[in-house]
Amino acid sequence: MKSKIKSFLALMLVILLAFSGCSKSDTQNINNTSDIVSSSSSEEEMSSLDLDIQLNNTTISTSGQTTIAVKKDGTVVAVGKNTYGECNVSDWTDIIAVSGNLAHTVGLKNNGTVVAVGDNSVGQCNVSSWTDIVAISAGLTYTVGLKKDGTVIATGENYNGQCNVSNLKDIVAVSAGYTCTVCLKKDGTIVAVGEYCSDISSWTDIVAISAENSNIFGIKKDGSVVVMANKNEIGQCHVSNWSDIVDVSGSLLHTVGLKSDGTVVAVGDNSFGQCNVSSWTDIIAISAGISHTIGLKEDGTIVATGNNTYGECNVSDWKDISLGNADIHNDNPEINQETENTDIDSKKDNNSEETNSTNNNSNHGSNNSSNNSSNADENYTANENTNLDPCANGHNWETITETVHHDEVGHYETVQEAKKVIKYQCAVCYSRFDSQNEYYSHFDEEHGHDANLVIAFRERYEQVDDWEYYDTQKWVIDQEAYDETVITGYKCNVCGTTK
Repeated sequence: MKSKIKSFLALMLVILLAFSGCSKSDTQNINNTSDIVSSSSSEEEMSSLDLDIQLNNTTISTSGQTTIAVKKDGTVVAVGKNTYGECNVSDWTDIIAVSGNLAHTVGLKNNGTVVAVGDNSVGQCNVSSWTDIVAISAGLTYTVGLKKDGTVIATGENYNGQCNVSNLKDIVAVSAGYTCTVCLKKDGTIVAVGEYCSDISSWTDIVAISAENSNIFGIKKDGSVVVMANKNEIGQCHVSNWSDIVDVSGSLLHTVGLKSDGTVVAVGDNSFGQCNVSSWTDIIAISAGISHTIGLKEDGTIVATGNNTYGECNVSDWKDISLGNADIHNDNPEINQETENTDIDSKKDNNSEETNSTNNNSNHGSNNSSNNSSNADENYTANENTNLDPCANGHNWETITETVHHDEVGHYETVQEAKKVIKYQCAVCYSRFDSQNEYYSHFDEEHGHDANLVIAFRERYEQVDDWEYYDTQKWVIDQEAYDETVITGYKCNVCGTTK
C-alpha cells in the first residue's frame, strides 16, 4: 500500500507540472492529491519538483446524509437524502472530482469548469462562470474553488468573512468548513478566513488540510495530525496519537483517518456505528458524513457504515468508481503497449479464424468437385437454386432494436426543512424572541423590577441567527427516468427477411 501511494504521488506530481495542458485522460484521474508526502521526503525534494498546485480533490464525498461518487467514465452516482436536489447528478459528465456539504453538491469537470446542484438560497451554487479551476470544496452554505494560478475564488454566504479569499495566492489546497475557509500554501503554512480559525497561523510542515464543521485538521509531513478543536464534546478531536495518516475527514461528532497501509481509524460518536472501520483494508480514500462513513477501495468499490435512514449507505452494488491514480491509461506506456499487444493478438486470432474458414471452404470445395463428377444433374439444380436465393444456405441475422422510455418513479414523503431567521436575544438570560416587541415585553416583565438591569441591559439585546424547522412534502425519486434499448426482432442483412 505504501509503495502504491508513493507511486501515485510521483505520478500526480508529473501531471500537475503539466496541468495547464492536460487532456481528459490526464485530469479524469486526479484524486486526493493533497496527498501526504511520506516522512522520508524532504523539503528539498518538494522544491526540486517545482510544484505549483497540489490538489485536494476526491472522487467520493458524503454530503451530510448523502453519498456521492465519480465513476471511471466521468459520470456521478448518488444516494441518500435529496431534500434540496443535492443528489440530482445523474446527468453530469466529464467529472473528475466532487464535494458536498449539508444541502448542495459541487462537481469539477475535466476542462476546469464547475457544476453545482442543491440549495442555492445564498448563491452557493453560482459557479457556472468559473474557469481554470483545479480543486473544489463545498462549505456549509458556500463554495470555494482553487484556480491553477494558485488564487482562490468563492461564492455563497459570507456572514463571517469565509468568502474573503480574493487576495490569497500561492495556494495549493483549499478546504471549506461551516464558517471558515482554510488554505494550504506551498511552503507548508496555513492561511484561513472566517470564524473559529485564528489559532492555526503558526502551523508548519503541513501537507494536507481538512476544515470539517467547526474543527480544523492538518496532516504534517511526518504523518501525524494536528487539530484546532472548537468542539470536542465526545472526543472527535482526540487524534494526537494517530500516525502514518495520509487523509483525514471529520464530521459533526466523529473523525476518520486513513493510514498509509490502507487501514482506517476513527474517534468520536459511534451511536450509529459510524466508527466501525477497524476491519477495513485496501482503502484509498475516506469521507465522513453526519452519522455515516464511507471508504473507497482499490478495486473501485465502496464500503459504508453508520446511519442509513435515507439510504446513504446503500452502496454495496457500486463499482467502477474512479480511483484517481489507477485510472490513468493513455499516459502509461506499459498499459498502452499491453493494450496494443492485446489488439494485435485479437486481430491475429480473427485472421486465424478467417484463414481456417477459408481452408475449410477450400477443402469443402474439393469434396464437392469430386461429388460433382458423379452427380452433375443434382449439383446443377442446387447451384441454380443458390443463384436464385442468396440465402438458400442460411440467413445472416442482425438484431432490430427500439428505444423504450421509462418515466421517473417516486413518492412523496414528509421531510424536515430549515430556514434561517433573526432572533432578539436577551443580554441577561439569553432568551430569544421573534420580534423586538416580544423582547421588550419579556425584559420589562422578567427584569424590569431591577433599575440597574434596565439601565445596563435593556437596550443591549443581540440580533442572532437561528434556525426554524418545519415539515413539508417533498417528491423523492426512487428511480430516475431512463431510456432502454430492447430487441424487437431480427433482419437478414443479405435478403432483408425479418422474423
